[in-house]
Amino acid sequence: MSNIISIKDLTISFEKNQKVVNQINLDIPQGKTVAIVGESGSGKTLSALSILKLLPSSAKIDQGSIIFNNKDLLKLPLKEIERIRGNKISTIFQEPMSSLNPLHTIDKQIKEIISAHNKVNNKDLKLRVLELLKEVNLEDLSNRPNIYSYELSGGQRQRVMIAMSIANNPDLLIADEPTTALDVTIQLQILELLNKIQEQRKMSILFISHDLGVVNKIADYIYVMKDGYIIEHGEKFQIFNNPRELYTQQLVSFQNKIRKNTNKKTLEILKIKDLKVWYPIKKGLFKKTV
Repeated sequence: MSNIISIKDLTISFEKNQKVVNQINLDIPQGKTVAIVGESGSGKTLSALSILKLLPSSAKIDQGSIIFNNKDLLKLPLKEIERIRGNKISTIFQEPMSSLNPLHTIDKQIKEIISAHNKVNNKDLKLRVLELLKEVNLEDLSNRPNIYSYELSGGQRQRVMIAMSIANNPDLLIADEPTTALDVTIQLQILELLNKIQEQRKMSILFISHDLGVVNKIADYIYVMKDGYIIEHGEKFQIFNNPRELYTQQLVSFQNKIRKNTNKKTLEILKIKDLKVWYPIKKGLFKKTV
């Protein structure tokens, strides 16, 4: 199986040579989902951001290579990287509200990402937006072209971000904690949507998360990061059923405890039935309730 991305010996540091990612190696096979899991500060997000040169200004890449389509992304000029961003490789992040422009309509923002990489006439552009909204289960927005991001729910905003991320048929989607800010029900819907889109489009996904329960629902392969190192990696079944490293064993054990506690029957402490609420309105000279 060929790899869409191969990361070799990647090392990232902050000022004063504080290493935050240490000589990691990671492969993303064509059409598969690879998850990097680890606690906050483990280096998982920085590793993903380095693919598109989106690291903060205080971070620098000391060594390594990131091979995509037989080219080392780390050696490409910024203009060529910009042609890849949102086109061949796209991203979605944890909080879509900060990624979407509140001053522009959703319709305009989706059109912009398409037009940035393609020459499309207005008629075809409009049809493409409708197709994307339908693909992410937002058909109801088709008749509301002037809606803004702040008028949508968190789940709807994330669906819009997914629509934008797949607009140009990318080879790789980088999803950095895309469900963390959502409630459990919406979280599951987003994961199911990503699985469906990947299966239909045969694209690869790099999924970043601290939550093994979420990773279990989407990943084919898992890389476990701790303190800037990849300490273990393998197929999902192996990581969950036969983890080698103590840290991975602890993560899996903790996740199993959460699942067991969630499945336990709990005592009912409050029950409300036939509750009605009304607000009396007083009108007229004598302020009678109506």
